[in-house]
Amino acid sequence: MDLGSLVKDFGFPTAIAIYFIWRDYMTSKAHMADMRDLAIKAVQAIDKSTDAINDQTKVISDNSNIMQRVEGVLLTRGQNNERTGVN
Repeated sequence: MDLGSLVKDFGFPTAIAIYFIWRDYMTSKAHMADMRDLAIKAVQAIDKSTDAINDQTKVISDNSNIMQRVEGVLLTRGQNNERTGVN
């Protein structure tokens, strides 16, 4: 935007008003684009965090199942040892 031609065509007060309106519009437009990018990045970060939590939950569940199986085997061996008198 050429401020000199605005002053020449419309006068100084009108040119300054048009310039400030244009500048505010451009700033607002850039701010909205920045906010949109920030929101997209936040959603992507939340998605990654959710995926990581789901992966960790699966690992914990798998480990719990394995520990229950080990516990069952150890209890069975303990009962067999009690019956036979072997330590």
